[in-house]
Amino acid sequence: MDINTDIFKIETNHVLPSRGKVLISEPFLYDEMFGRSIILLVDHTLDGTMGLVLNKSLPLYLNDVLKDFKDVENIPIYKGGPLCTDTLFYLHTLKGVKDSLQIGKGFYLNGDFDAIRRYILEGNDITGKIRFFLGYSGWEHDQLCQEIEENTWLI
Repeated sequence: MDINTDIFKIETNHVLPSRGKVLISEPFLYDEMFGRSIILLVDHTLDGTMGLVLNKSLPLYLNDVLKDFKDVENIPIYKGGPLCTDTLFYLHTLKGVKDSLQIGKGFYLNGDFDAIRRYILEGNDITGKIRFFLGYSGWEHDQLCQEIEENTWLI
């Protein structure tokens, strides 16, 4: 008996990509990085698109990469994407962090890392408030729109 996997295929919902939107990969996308991925779009302009994969943790902790956090409980790092994998990005819900980029209502990208460091080292719980990523996902001008039209992603 053959199973009809077409029932799991997605079709574009014709929503345009923009900052704060979420991409969900096509269920049977065979790609090591993007298969079964959920990506938050942090920017979408004429120059291209940037996003962070939300659901793929690395076998790495903040304590492993930054010596300031050696005495703090393990803080997981997620695989943001295949680009700039030597750069740490962070999403947070902390209002008033200088130089943060507002992604959506109540959540931000990056900003003053010293403020983030102080917040953590003061012993504040970061669960649901800060998430760290190595690397990011990126698309050139119109590349993401083409992939959406090809039903690779659902917004």
